[in-house]
Amino acid sequence: MPEPRYTIPELLRKQSRWCERLGSPFYAYLLEKSACDFEASGPVKSLLAEHEFDPPKSALALRFMGSVHRLVLAGTAPLLTKYYASVGGTAVV
Repeated sequence: MPEPRYTIPELLRKQSRWCERLGSPFYAYLLEKSACDFEASGPVKSLLAEHEFDPPKSALALRFMGSVHRLVLAGTAPLLTKYYASVGGTAVV
């Protein structure tokens, strides 16, 4: 199997930088923390490790953030609700 073009933390950080540039500091923060968590073998690594050979254009980081947001919208991540404006919270970065 070929080596991945980018590591998952690199992909997360690359998208984090784009989010910062495009005016989404909350997602930039979450993606940077997710990259750190992956490197520390935390829960993000458990969730994303199987995706190391996904093509870079598959938007793994955005799919991940979309999945987290979906959990928030569904009410299955209540500890995050206070940070998401879409459910009445306020992002604190």
